[in-house]
Amino acid sequence: IAATTSSFTALFLILLFVLRHHLRRTAQTAEDLERTERDFRVLYESATEGIFRASAEGQIVRANPAFIRMCGYETEEQLLAATARLGFDWYAAPDARARFFETLRKDGHIHGFEQQILRRDKTTLWVSENARAVKDSAGNVQFIEGTIVDITDRKKAEDAVRAERQAERFLAAAIENISEGIVIYDSDERFAMCNSTYRTFYTETIDLQKPGAKY
Repeated sequence: IAATTSSFTALFLILLFVLRHHLRRTAQTAEDLERTERDFRVLYESATEGIFRASAEGQIVRANPAFIRMCGYETEEQLLAATARLGFDWYAAPDARARFFETLRKDGHIHGFEQQILRRDKTTLWVSENARAVKDSAGNVQFIEGTIVDITDRKKAEDAVRAERQAERFLAAAIENISEGIVIYDSDERFAMCNSTYRTFYTETIDLQKPGAKY
């Protein structure tokens, strides 16, 4: 009996040790999980990219502060309450939603989808959108999650460059129709353009008739 009691006590102590070790590991895991969740929450809240989750139909159900600001709202509650069907009416272009969901349906994800969105005050904002469809084991879309980045400044810069090039083409065509020799230099006295008549008259300076060449 003494031997049996001794064996039982030893087994009990072993089980107690294992239990205490497990509880410590569980507590440590819980702390790590909580810490990780806090870190992700900070990243989510402070991210400059707009982060969102939407239903399979496109209705926004979660959004971070950057996304909310881009849409012109102050709080997530305000955004969700005012745009219960945001996925159906936040695209400025009539066909943008159809193109977005067609790509998502075909590929399961979409990258760099550039579009204009309608903000709360009906002004527009250019964004680049990345998104993926999260599916269940049967292949049904459960929800959509993704990010948007404000590219309005980049689009304005691209428009400015296009406008400048169009103006240059218009000017080049205009001076080409002039019978006199015409040459144009920029404010730094660098060659910009000339017409065919000028090239015919000044063949000896042909090497200087290149954009950027110093006068």
